[in-house]
Amino acid sequence: MASDIGKTVPRFIQVRGCNNCEVYGAFWEKYGRETGFDEECHLKCKAQGCDYYQVNLIAPFTDPEEVLKRASFERMFGQEEGVKSAIDYCEKVKKRFGEHYQKIGVALDGLVEDYLVALKSVA
Repeated sequence: MASDIGKTVPRFIQVRGCNNCEVYGAFWEKYGRETGFDEECHLKCKAQGCDYYQVNLIAPFTDPEEVLKRASFERMFGQEEGVKSAIDYCEKVKKRFGEHYQKIGVALDGLVEDYLVALKSVA
């Protein structure tokens, strides 16, 4: 399996963010907002290959679509800088993981374009 890491779509992208992973869910259920260390959960992240990308329970991955949704919410409250930050984040994810997103049929460019069109229609 270790030889497949880097070639296959990472688990955190398959489930569209760590918040949708059963390992993250189990960790969150156990610790909530408190900081905790659960060796079993961390080992599961490592076994799934997420740790290879420096994504784990301490540094979880957030799917770009979720980031864009949050930015829309922030914008409703006048926080325009959230929109720019969200688009910058999407660009970074595209540069680092764009190939993996293509493998699961998600075009990150299209995601951002659709978001910008939606913003203009609401403005």
